[in-house]
Amino acid sequence: MVVSGIFVSGNQSDTLEPIHSCWAKQTAKNAILYRSVVFVRTLHYIRWQQQCIVNHYYHNMSRKIILFIIGILFTANFFVTAQKNLSIEDCVTGYASYLRPADLEKISWRPATCNFTYVEAEKLVQVPATGSKADQLTDLQKLNACLSERNMGPFSTFPDHHWINEHEILFNDNVLFIWYNIDEQKINKATRLADQAENIDFSPSCDHIAYTVENNLFVADPEGKIYSVSISRDRSIVSGQTVHRNEFGISKGTFWSPGGNVLAFYVKDETDVSDYPLVDVTESVAALQQIKYPMAGMQSEKVKVGIYHMESHTSVFLDTGDPDDHYLTNIAWSPDEKYIYLAELNRDQNHLRMNQYSAEDGSFVTTIFEEKDPMYVNPLHPIVFVPGKPDQFLWQSRKDGYNHLYLYHLNGTMLKQVTNGKWEVLTFYGFSQSGGEVFFIANKDGVLNEMLYRATLSGEDVHVVTPEPGVHEVMLNTTGDLIIDRFSSTTVPNTIQIRNGNGKLVNLVLKAGNPLKEYALATIEDGTIRAADDTTELHYRLFIPNQMVPGQKYPAVVYVYNGPLNQLIKNTWINRTELWLHYMANQGYAGFILDGRGSANRGRDFEQVIFRSLGTHEMKDQIKGVEFLRSLEFIDPGRIGVYGWSYGGFMTISLMTSYPEVFRTGVAGGPVTDWKYYEVMYGERYMDTPDTNPEGYAGTSVLNKVQNLKGNLLVIHGAMDPVVVWQHSLMLLRKCVEENVLVDYFVYPTHEHNVTGTDRVHLMRKVTDYFVKNL
Repeated sequence: MVVSGIFVSGNQSDTLEPIHSCWAKQTAKNAILYRSVVFVRTLHYIRWQQQCIVNHYYHNMSRKIILFIIGILFTANFFVTAQKNLSIEDCVTGYASYLRPADLEKISWRPATCNFTYVEAEKLVQVPATGSKADQLTDLQKLNACLSERNMGPFSTFPDHHWINEHEILFNDNVLFIWYNIDEQKINKATRLADQAENIDFSPSCDHIAYTVENNLFVADPEGKIYSVSISRDRSIVSGQTVHRNEFGISKGTFWSPGGNVLAFYVKDETDVSDYPLVDVTESVAALQQIKYPMAGMQSEKVKVGIYHMESHTSVFLDTGDPDDHYLTNIAWSPDEKYIYLAELNRDQNHLRMNQYSAEDGSFVTTIFEEKDPMYVNPLHPIVFVPGKPDQFLWQSRKDGYNHLYLYHLNGTMLKQVTNGKWEVLTFYGFSQSGGEVFFIANKDGVLNEMLYRATLSGEDVHVVTPEPGVHEVMLNTTGDLIIDRFSSTTVPNTIQIRNGNGKLVNLVLKAGNPLKEYALATIEDGTIRAADDTTELHYRLFIPNQMVPGQKYPAVVYVYNGPLNQLIKNTWINRTELWLHYMANQGYAGFILDGRGSANRGRDFEQVIFRSLGTHEMKDQIKGVEFLRSLEFIDPGRIGVYGWSYGGFMTISLMTSYPEVFRTGVAGGPVTDWKYYEVMYGERYMDTPDTNPEGYAGTSVLNKVQNLKGNLLVIHGAMDPVVVWQHSLMLLRKCVEENVLVDYFVYPTHEHNVTGTDRVHLMRKVTDYFVKNL
C-alpha cells in the first residue's frame, strides 16, 4: 500500500489494517516500503491521525506534550489545505498536456552514429549518447523555406520524421513527404500524395510508398510515378488494409520485402458480410452510413494475400486453398525475398499451420509446423529470421503455458526453447550485432513490471538490461550496443536514459519532475488477494480517500475491465483512469481495480478460464475483490459502485444483474449485452458460435438478467460505434421495457466506441455526477 504517496505492497493473507489505523499497524508483516516522498505529502496521513493520536495518548502524556502535538497538527492542516484539488478538466485535458510528465518529443537514433535526436521548440537537435550538449540540425523555418522554393508546404508544426541513413531524413505531414539532406540543408526530393491517401507504408529504403485511396492500393516510385496495384469499383473488395478486424496482431495491410522489391498485401472480399447501418445525425436529413460487420456465427470476410512485383508491376496471389473462411495472419518475408510465411488459422481458431509460399508464383511450398489447442490459439507475432542464418527463425508461442521465444529450423525442427518460466515475453525488440543474442521486454521480475532482457539463443543466459522496476519502452540502435530506455513506475513520472547492450548506464538524459506534486492525491495500496479458485494470486490497486475522518464509512467505486488482452494494474505512472480515481478520492470515494482471471500477461491458463462463458469467472474474482473491500473498516459495504467500458461495460451490467445485492450503482459504457451481436473473430475465439455453444451465449447475455437489477444503472453508448454496435444497448433498453425495469441512458450521437476530445470532459462529468447522486 501507499501512505500519502509512500507505496507499500501487501497480501490479503497479511490483512493490512486500514490507513487511518495507527502507524505501527500499517507496517504489517511482509509490507515493502517502496519509496519516501517529500514531507508535505505525508501531512495527509498526519491529518487523518489527529483525533486518533489525541485519544490514544491523552491519559499517558502531559498537557504540555499534547499541546505541542496539536500545534504540529494545526501546522500540518495549513500545508495540506494549501494543496490543490484535481478537477475533471485536470483528469481529461490536463492529463494530456500540463499534467503530463516532461518528455523528449520524437526521440530516435541517428543511423551509423552514437547520437540520438529529438524535437524541441520546433527544432531537431542531436545529442551524443555520452554527452549532454544539444546541437541543432535543422528547424521548422528552414524546412518551410526549402518547401517554399518548390511552391509546396508549409508544415504547420515540426513534422514526423524517419532517418533513412546518417545523412538523409524523410519528413512527412499527412500526405506531403520530403527527402531532406541534413548536411546540406536541402530537399533531395518531394512528393505529395492524393489528399485521400491512407494506410501509408514505406519500403525499407524509403524510396517507394504504398498507400490506399478508398478500397484500392497504389505504389509511388522514387520519381513520383503512381502505379495501381488494385483497381476495383466494388467497395466490398478492399486491398492494402487491415483484415480480420485487427485481430491476431494485424495492424496494417501491406508488407514490404527486405529489399523493397516486392510488396505483399491483403485483399478482403466482404461481399457476403452483412451490411450494418450507422446513422449520421449531423446531416439535415440523417444519413445512412453502411459498414460491414460480421457477427458471431454469420458469414465472414474472405481474405487472400497478393504479391506485387515492382519490376514487372504485376501481382500473383498465394494459393491458400479452402476453406475460404480461415484466418491468414503474421505475414513475414524470407531474407532473400523468395518466400512468404504466414500463420493460417482455422475458423474455430484451435489449429494453426505455419505455411511457406513461393513469392514468385504464389504456390504453396510446405507447412513448417502446426500448433493445436483444445480451446484456442491466438497468434500475434510473425516469425523473425536470425541474422546470418536464413534457415533459422524465432517464433512466439504459449504452447508451454506462457508466451515464450522458440528457435526453429525451416525444416520444422524446434532447435531450442530460448526463454522459459512462469512469466511472459511481451515484446521482441531485436538481435545483437552478432545475431547470437536477443532483446525482449518481459514481466520476468513481477507481473506488474515490463523490463528489457537479453538472452542467448541457446537459452542458457537471460539477464535484465533495464534493472529499475517499472514499465520500460526501449529503442535499440542499429548495432544493438546502445539503448534508449524510457521508463516510469508508480513513483517515477518519466525517465529517459542511455544504456549499453549489457545494461550499464551510459547517460541520464531526462528525469521528469512530478507534475502532480501540488495536487492532493489519494493514498494508494497495491497488493494481492486470492481468486475465487482460492489458489491464484490476483493483483489489486486501492485508492484511499485523503483527509478521512476516523470512524466514518466511505463509498467505493470499482473500475473494471477484466477482459482478455488487457492488463490494468502495472508499475507505471498514473494513467487517465487512475487520475480520475484520485479525483473521486478527493470527493470521498475509495477506488478499486482488480485484474482477475481472464486478463492479460499472466499465461494461457489464467486467460483461458473464460472460454465459452465470458464473464462468469471474471465476476467471481471481482466479487472476491469486493469482499476484500468490505473487510476494510473505512468502507461502507452498502455503497459499492462499479464502472467500466467496452468489456468493462459488459462486466458492469453483468455484476449489477448477477450480484444485485452487492452493487448499489453502476455506469456501463459501450457495453456488450449479448455476444451473438459481437464480431466473428473475437467472439468466436472465446465463445465458439451461437449454434455450437447456445448455453454459453444464453448464460452470459445480460439481456436474460435485467429482471434481477435492483441498483441504479447508467448506460452510455456512442451512436456511431463500429466495434460494439449501438444495437447492444438498444436491445438492453428494449428488454428493460419488457421487464418494467428502470435504467438511465445517455447517447453521444457523433462518437464511436469511446468518447474522445473535448467531449470527454462532458463524459466524465456525467459519470461522476451519477455516482455522486446515487452512491
